[in-house]
Amino acid sequence: MLAKLSVWAIAVIGVVILTVLVDIIIPDGQTNKYIKGIMAIIVIFVIIQPLPIIFNSNLADLTTSDNQDPITIDTNFIEFVNNLSAQERENSLIIYLESKGYKKVECQIVYANSNNIRLVEKVLLNLNNLVIDKNISHINIKEKIIDITAKFLSIEKGQVMIY
Repeated sequence: MLAKLSVWAIAVIGVVILTVLVDIIIPDGQTNKYIKGIMAIIVIFVIIQPLPIIFNSNLADLTTSDNQDPITIDTNFIEFVNNLSAQERENSLIIYLESKGYKKVECQIVYANSNNIRLVEKVLLNLNNLVIDKNISHINIKEKIIDITAKFLSIEKGQVMIY
């Protein structure tokens, strides 16, 4: 606590010296009034900075504890975020396929975890309800959808499976 008070005292002295230097350098006039006002506000903030710590010992315990608890990983939250990300990626793929003229494609992306990094293992596409835009040729539809999916997800074509 004594070290923190000495740091605070040095900060107050530094701000006061800076204020005096600014007062000497800035010429008299309208801007001088504003700059003095700003410097006065800064001095006040520096002076009252330790007051919350002094009056609230719980806050001091939270901010100045030397023996902090180790950081723990909330695996449930990470799993929730990963699932949300996977669902958003699937929705993005469906929207992208629709923009290319292939509607009502159902997809599921299967991930493999490697050192807490989720990599796409395979993509399962269900084309049972597929609706094709009238401007698209009906030749090699499956190959085109596989190409589009592989390029969109930056994966190999062999990882895309149609059922």
